Amino acid sequence: MEIRLAAQTEVFLCAAIFGGCAGGLFDFFKALRLRARLGRWGTAVCDICFCLLTFVAFLLFLLAKGGGEIRGYILLGAALGAMLYFAALSELLLRLFGLLLGFLSAAARTAERIFEPPRGN
Repeated sequence: MEIRLAAQTEVFLCAAIFGGCAGGLFDFFKALRLRARLGRWGTAVCDICFCLLTFVAFLLFLLAKGGGEIRGYILLGAALGAMLYFAALSELLLRLFGLLLGFLSAAARTAERIFEPPRGN
């Protein structure tokens, strides 16, 4: 099956975006681990979840965009996208995810206090 250069370029760029999104997911789990102060087992669970999600998503992406064939430029595009993400956006999004998780934690504590059942005398 022959694929035109324009289609290969499109798939390569989609793979680079996929790699960047996988890096963002990694940073989200990293922020969750840091914010929640998860121990060794919590870190292991987060790592397993990240690996499973990324593997399944990448396998589906590879099969859908590669026409059922494993194409090297898709792997290269995903790796390049992840490297560019970690070089350019990782630190910013890690802070943003930390702030978001802190806000959600504070909102949950506030909601817990607001909706706490009244104490009897």
